[in-house]
Amino acid sequence: MKVSVCMITYGHEKFIEEAIKGVLMQEVDFDLELIIANDASPDKTDEIVISIVQNHPRGSWIKYIKHETNIGMMQNFKFSLESSKGKYIAMCEGDDYWTDPLKLQKQVDFLEANKQASGCFHHASLIDEEGKIINEIYNSHVSDLVRYNQKECLTILGSSYATCTLLFKSEVLQDLPKVLVPVLCDELLDIVITEKGLLYFLNFNGANYRFHSGGIWSGRKEAKFNLIMYKRTEALYKYPIYKKRYSSYLKMKMFLQVKGFVFSNDIKTKTRVLYFFKTLKILNYYKKETYLFFMDFIISILQIKKRFRKQYA
Repeated sequence: MKVSVCMITYGHEKFIEEAIKGVLMQEVDFDLELIIANDASPDKTDEIVISIVQNHPRGSWIKYIKHETNIGMMQNFKFSLESSKGKYIAMCEGDDYWTDPLKLQKQVDFLEANKQASGCFHHASLIDEEGKIINEIYNSHVSDLVRYNQKECLTILGSSYATCTLLFKSEVLQDLPKVLVPVLCDELLDIVITEKGLLYFLNFNGANYRFHSGGIWSGRKEAKFNLIMYKRTEALYKYPIYKKRYSSYLKMKMFLQVKGFVFSNDIKTKTRVLYFFKTLKILNYYKKETYLFFMDFIISILQIKKRFRKQYA
């Protein structure tokens, strides 16, 4: 198998057909499998997928799995990767779709011809829930560099391209650091990919990336988003090799991320306290911002207690 396409889906009945057909329209000279991992969607996603498998001329490309119970986005993402058999892996979530029938062929040809490359991505358009274009090019700054090494992926790129444009060598997933496995995601995937080579930008637009209220990221509150991002950065910091390479940058990033959720009522107080003290351990205590951070946190906790007493007095 040359390419495995991983498609995770949950509640995508409005979009899943378009996503699947964008893969099945690919014109390639190699074997291709589409792994669709349905995380127990409560809508008609299951019916739509089964219908395509049974009736589409290329339905045999599809390997379909519907989980009996919801296992969560991260677990479903890992499941789809672990189910892949291809030399290369492509990503396309169930609410995005590909628009260029030669997308995969272009990317595979590039990786085959450039042995120093471990992965590549391209431009995508940003669309809304109804499929209307919001922006012709999503995050156009990703084309500022033609190739990215690991440090540039971490500090400049930050996985700001559309995940549905990525293709990478499956071998990069071998011997993953255990600390990264529970939080493996597109952003950390870039770090893993560039451990074995370079990540390249290819200058063509071959996909639509959808932004809508039911999306995995677009529907999250800012505080919860920052908590998730902190956990990812923390995982990198816990891995000795990355801690040694990028210690100062990771500390700074965690400090900024923790400030994005420890003062918020959207996060449980117990969680906020836990991560507050975690962050204090990695900061330099003599710095002015550390003292301000400490005082701001104490004040925020006291304000919560005051409001609680008023509410139940």
